[in-house]
Amino acid sequence: MGSVELLREARAAHFTVTLAGDGLHVEGPRSAREIVEKIKAHKAEVMQALASEGICSQCGTRPGDAGTDANGDRWCRVCNDSPTGTGLDDAATMRDALRRECFELGETAGWPALPYKPGHSVAQGAVHWRVWMKRASVPDMVMVVAAIPNVLSQFRVGE
Repeated sequence: MGSVELLREARAAHFTVTLAGDGLHVEGPRSAREIVEKIKAHKAEVMQALASEGICSQCGTRPGDAGTDANGDRWCRVCNDSPTGTGLDDAATMRDALRRECFELGETAGWPALPYKPGHSVAQGAVHWRVWMKRASVPDMVMVVAAIPNVLSQFRVGE
């Protein structure tokens, strides 16, 4: 089975497979563990297939206007509004700012267990939050920042 067919199979089984730095980020149902094993076995080919699909390695989107810059590096309009590469620096800055925001809000809320989308949550405790922040995508961090005020609203000022 080729990597393109493997990606089709994974997506049909409700998996999300994206590039994450020099690795892959795979999310999906635990009941289909054999697909994860296939992806692991063909990691390099799957990464190459994802890169050739036009999926942005920075934000994980599949924009219609993805392209390559003069160096052959992929870029998209979501996280890079010009092919010069400056937008990728902006995306990294945004990701770092979101990590800091998640850290501060998580610490303020006492490192709670925090569900942020169906089937996904940050586990309780500072260690779990730190591990999650290192691996989290920008969209997931945005959802956590949006979910934390619900936790903070449970605190009452002056009591």
